[in-house]
Amino acid sequence: MAVPLGGRGSAPHRPVLLRETIELLAAERGGLFVDCTVGLGGHSEAILQASPDTQVLGIDRDEEALELARKRLAQFGGRFRAVHSDFRELTRVLARAKVNKVRGILADLGVSSWQLDSPSRGFSFRHYAPLDMRMDMTSGETAADLLGRLSEVEIARIVFEYGEERHSRRIARLIVERRERGEPITTTQDLAELVERAIGRRKPRRIHPATRTFQALRIAVNRELENLDQFVATAIDVLEPEGRLAVISFHSLEDRIIKRTLLKLSGRCQCPPRAPRCTCGVKTAIEILTKRPITPSEAETDLNPRARSAKLRIARKVSPFCRRGQMVRRVPSRQRNARIVRESDRDAFIRLGLLLFCGLGLASGFVYAGRQHFAALKYGYDTENLRRQHDQLIDEQRRYLLQREQASSPVRLERAAKQLGMQPLMPAQIDPIRQVNNVSDSARSLTSAQTGSSPSRAGKTEQRDTAKVQMKLKKPI
Repeated sequence: MAVPLGGRGSAPHRPVLLRETIELLAAERGGLFVDCTVGLGGHSEAILQASPDTQVLGIDRDEEALELARKRLAQFGGRFRAVHSDFRELTRVLARAKVNKVRGILADLGVSSWQLDSPSRGFSFRHYAPLDMRMDMTSGETAADLLGRLSEVEIARIVFEYGEERHSRRIARLIVERRERGEPITTTQDLAELVERAIGRRKPRRIHPATRTFQALRIAVNRELENLDQFVATAIDVLEPEGRLAVISFHSLEDRIIKRTLLKLSGRCQCPPRAPRCTCGVKTAIEILTKRPITPSEAETDLNPRARSAKLRIARKVSPFCRRGQMVRRVPSRQRNARIVRESDRDAFIRLGLLLFCGLGLASGFVYAGRQHFAALKYGYDTENLRRQHDQLIDEQRRYLLQREQASSPVRLERAAKQLGMQPLMPAQIDPIRQVNNVSDSARSLTSAQTGSSPSRAGKTEQRDTAKVQMKLKKPI
């Protein structure tokens, strides 16, 4: 296993997550492995020690680190080759080395402890040094040049996005004000004091106030997040079937890009969650071996506190010609997409059935209410008609009785006799007629009693009306 190598600082260089990385890379199988960020060669040494048939191609942008790695790994002879290049140029590096496929790829992103502890590189505010922060000292602009060129808005954006610093606008304003006064930021001490003055030390902090700002500038100077997703896709392409890719990240932005790219390459559908069927056309190229990122143990963080934010993700390239039982991702991916379609169709049918049921219930309720309403209206209309007919019959009966009473009154008889030129009857003549009527009525009643038959309803009505008229005739006029 790799032995810690002392750097320029007080703490030795310790590879992060060394045991977990070597186990999941399966370096004991042998073959060619690519260490895209070889650094001081800690991981490469462990890979070479795993099997005598293992070879390592080391890539790094730091020429000084590559020289130290060559000295450290000289014992392995031709099994180790070092190339000074950017890991995002992996395809060109392999083409120059005349390599088509590799057995495994390792990328330890970020900056090494040796670089942080170097007093002349400007990565840390603990040392007074020029504000450089370049991993490749032969190209690119320094952090001081970046702060002297960018506007206040661009500096605030870099500090906020890459460093997640909420005081980014205040820091950018102070940097620009100092630059306009003719005092640009050129050293690590100048930047640390400015950030500390902008943020303040009113509350005890776990980290120095300038930590996030230095991290943001380092990422911007070295373009650490550019084309990171493209690098992962390229690494998968150059892997052999069953080859493995291991990526160690130290920043949440880096880990997020790695996670999303691996999920997409593993066949995870990229369509919206409510889409009825898969239309993104993703294909399964890898199997993710770490469902969750592997983080350092407490023992490792005690020995190396800088490893506390490290996250390891490993994926295995799926062979298109392996047996069905080994295709652990391809078949379940299609089944998962089909299951999503079936579940979506079932949910759609259930929702449609519920809507139809609710619609029928509402329609039935409206029909029943309408029928009850019209029945109530008809009942009221019929009741009103019957009341009117009853009132009309009462009025007609009253008029009939009044006319009958008036026709049988002596005054009306006397008036009618005068109109006809006849002599009206005297009261003495009227009384015998009434007596005759009374006698006839009595005889009729006696006859009905003797025969045992009851008088008819018409006879009773006539007797009742006659009695009323006689009672009115007895009243004085």
